[in-house]
Amino acid sequence: MVVEQVGPEEGVTGVWSLLKPDYKRVDMGENTGYTFEQTPAGNYTIVATPPSGATTSIELWRNSVQEKRVDLPQISFLAGDGESIRIVINYVYTRIGKISVTTEPQGLGFSIKGPNDLVFTGNSPMEYAGVPIGQYTVTFDPIEDCIAPKPKSDKLVHDGRIQFSIKVVCDKLDQLPQSRIQENALEFVTVTVGNERITFDDVKTSEWFATYVHAAIRTGIMGGYKGPDGKLTGKFGPGDNVTLAQLAKVAHGLAGIDESKNRTIPQNERARGTWFADVFASAERQYWLAYRAVRDDPERPATRAEVVCTLLQALDVPRLWAREKRFTDVTPLTPYADCIETAAESGLVKGDDAGTFRPESPINRAELSKILVTAMDIYGEKTLEIRGNYDGVK
Repeated sequence: MVVEQVGPEEGVTGVWSLLKPDYKRVDMGENTGYTFEQTPAGNYTIVATPPSGATTSIELWRNSVQEKRVDLPQISFLAGDGESIRIVINYVYTRIGKISVTTEPQGLGFSIKGPNDLVFTGNSPMEYAGVPIGQYTVTFDPIEDCIAPKPKSDKLVHDGRIQFSIKVVCDKLDQLPQSRIQENALEFVTVTVGNERITFDDVKTSEWFATYVHAAIRTGIMGGYKGPDGKLTGKFGPGDNVTLAQLAKVAHGLAGIDESKNRTIPQNERARGTWFADVFASAERQYWLAYRAVRDDPERPATRAEVVCTLLQALDVPRLWAREKRFTDVTPLTPYADCIETAAESGLVKGDDAGTFRPESPINRAELSKILVTAMDIYGEKTLEIRGNYDGVK
């Protein structure tokens, strides 16, 4: 007999006990996996106590076949001679809330201790969503030549929110790195990505595209560049051209399409074995027009026409016939002319001062962020999957 525990996150489990046929009880504590070598035939009962904020389900596997699953912290079963029994105890956080940490100045280091021996560390401002209910205590890192802030504690309830906030007053505060971080946060676009506050130092808040970049990152449709360690570098690259591969990724995000479903190998051999293999194969599978040429370079710049057409196809927007009246460089014979006409009619795109659209020109990441945010406003019903973090751009 094998008993396993699967916690709601790494290092977090409940405790469990086994009641044997002789009515003897064996308490196993937080043991995540245990094998009972000698288990006589008879009736057994497993009783689990979940970690704080979690609920329990238990699976019974007999001879490698799942026989039963109960959404309870207890299961009873009969074990026969020679049978192989496997019990899997699963825990999921269901009684949860949010914790946020804000400081003045921003950028102060802190450590949070909570139930289930949870520990969070970071720099303010920071927010943690989906954390279990219970008592939490935050300790702020000491600041040189300043009075150390006192720890703060509070109890998190189901669907509740705790906000730990402090203001540090110190004569030498303007000389601290934290003060410079706060100044940068005001000068450049700063977005909470996951549980981390990231300042993109190549996107000034005074730029025309700043609000669009902020919204595109916050919704998760676009992101900044990452380093070799997988962490965000604080660079967005607003002037960088958007590639076909990147376009496929953002189109899936905009429309809420899960590229991992029905996975296939891309027909385009250059897309195989890359970070974008799944989204590229999905774009091909959905017959998006920009992905028909199987020998095309996935990392070449996408054209303005390909961008609007791909986004319209991803959102399943009906297209209009082009009539050679809107742009001087777009005729009914221009590739993707119907997409361009549709996008212009709905207000998704506009021409330049010369009355041209430049369908074959590349598009940069700043321009794409504006188109994506505009699409959310125009096609709101079709972008509900990603609108949870979007409240409009004023």
